[in-house]
Amino acid sequence: MIRLSEPFAGRGTFLDRVKAALRLSAVRHTLWLLTLFSLITLVAWGGAYWLVQREMLRTVDERLTIRMLAAQAALERGEAFPTPVAGQTAEVVKGDSADGFETIDSEEPRSVEFRYLVRTTPHGQIRLGENTERQEELHDILAGRLQLTFFGTLIATALAGL
Repeated sequence: MIRLSEPFAGRGTFLDRVKAALRLSAVRHTLWLLTLFSLITLVAWGGAYWLVQREMLRTVDERLTIRMLAAQAALERGEAFPTPVAGQTAEVVKGDSADGFETIDSEEPRSVEFRYLVRTTPHGQIRLGENTERQEELHDILAGRLQLTFFGTLIATALAGL
């Protein structure tokens, strides 16, 4: 059975009870630990989230670069342009887009996000794309799990402190 200490025994207002609780060193230490664990957890998981996102994007960029080299080589040899597989696009366009990587996410519902690589050649601009929807799903799953464990950590810390 939990006995209330002297500061909680009276019939004060809620604010008076909170002030009395904050005078207890155990409550202050618990709040300090909650703050410290929260900061450490946010920094660690924020870094992990950023690293995973960067690695996913790097992997897509690497695949697009390899496909671009194969497409350029095929065009230089006069061979057929490589046919894209499901989730990929490939086209030679007469355009003046800037060379490099670009991510396009349509604002329409049920739209798919694509990552593109554009490179200008004597044959025109080669524009290769890859659907990044699966990476976005994994990204969202990771974010959800990190939030869930963050709140679990806060609750566990608060219970241990009290």
